[in-house]
Amino acid sequence: MFDIGLTELLLLGVVALLVIRPEQLPGVARALARFIGRARRGFNAIWHEVEQELGVEEVRRELRNEAIMQDMDGAELEMRKLRTELRAELRSGESQEPEKEDITAAEPPR
Repeated sequence: MFDIGLTELLLLGVVALLVIRPEQLPGVARALARFIGRARRGFNAIWHEVEQELGVEEVRRELRNEAIMQDMDGAELEMRKLRTELRAELRSGESQEPEKEDITAAEPPR
């Protein structure tokens, strides 16, 4: 979340020791940790409330369904093209195929 290195942490610790007496430092650290925890929980609560108000989950579901429908439409279009090509190949194959003799009318070999 924050890009704080070791040197920044050490500098922060030294400043805290200079500003706050060493015996008060643990209490201040606990209070700061509680404040940060409350702020995070409050932010998360507000975030979830805004998501619910805007219906973000419903919008995500609709977008996903729309993407699935587009995929299905694309597949249907592809199948129609393939069907058209197959019919064209079958028709061209029928016209190029030589006529077959009627074997049933011929006399059996002796």
